[in-house]
Formats: sequence, C-alpha cells, structure tokens
Amino acid sequence: MQKQYAAEGLVCLSVNIDDERDEQDKALKFLQTKNVTLQNFLLDESQKVWHDKWNVEGVPLSFVFDRDGLRARKFTGGGEEAEKELDQLVLELLRPRK
Repeated sequence: MQKQYAAEGLVCLSVNIDDERDEQDKALKFLQTKNVTLQNFLLDESQKVWHDKWNVEGVPLSFVFDRDGLRARKFTGGGEEAEKELDQLVLELLRPRK
C-alpha cells in the first residue's frame, strides 16, 4: 500500500514489540526479504505502557489514522477480510476533501 498510494499521501510504518534480540532480528530479516521500504520502529518500553495506551490485545494489529492524525480505526488480527476492510478504509481516507 505504501508504494501504491504514497503519491496520494499515504504513510505506512511498522512497529516491532519483540523483547528478545533474536526475534527482533528475525522480524528485520523478514522485512528485508520482502523488500519493505517503509519506516520500521522498535518499541523499547515495557509492554504495559503500549498495552495500556493503545489497548493492544495481540498481533498482528493495524491502526489507521486520517489526514489530521486522528485514529480512524484499529484492526486486530489479519486475514483476507480484514485486509479488504483496511484497503477500503484507506481508499476512503485518501479521497480528496470536498
């Protein structure tokens, strides 16, 4: 999505929450093998902080923010149906404002 809609203003990033260095390395290697070019971040604070702040129940987890930086929706889990809903929401948010 990042590559496809960057010109329309879409910005994507990934966040790794793994505590173990080996798991962090695996995640980075996965992103590299997929030629992911978006920004990647590692959360280095306790799980309680991001769990409480963002109400994280599990991963994968996707947050979508609008052009004003307001959270439009949170997607928990993955799968084809979730991807369709996420794509639809992103396309709606990328439409020019009237």
